[in-house]
Amino acid sequence: IATIIPVSMPFAGDGLAWTAIARRLLARAPDALAVMRGFVRQFGPIWPGADLAAVGAHVKLLGEFTTHEDPRLGDFAKNEQARLQAAIDTAQRAHSTAVKERDKRFE
Repeated sequence: IATIIPVSMPFAGDGLAWTAIARRLLARAPDALAVMRGFVRQFGPIWPGADLAAVGAHVKLLGEFTTHEDPRLGDFAKNEQARLQAAIDTAQRAHSTAVKERDKRFE
């Protein structure tokens, strides 16, 4: 279920917030960590050319759980936030390099 329910909704301009159903599922789940793993799978693909801004907005949602009362969930949120941000940064650099190389060929 965690991989198919909507996890986010638009909030405050270009930001995102957790949906009410995602919050309820996480709060009531016997294994909140497994649920959060399913949520993270929905954040989108990370590769050069993907909508990295959208993925980044989802990654920011994890910040809400970095100090969660369940230390397993808090640690997971911190680690995933760092891992996903590093992957986004790498994809952005690769995309930028590819665009520069493409542009050089057409000069």
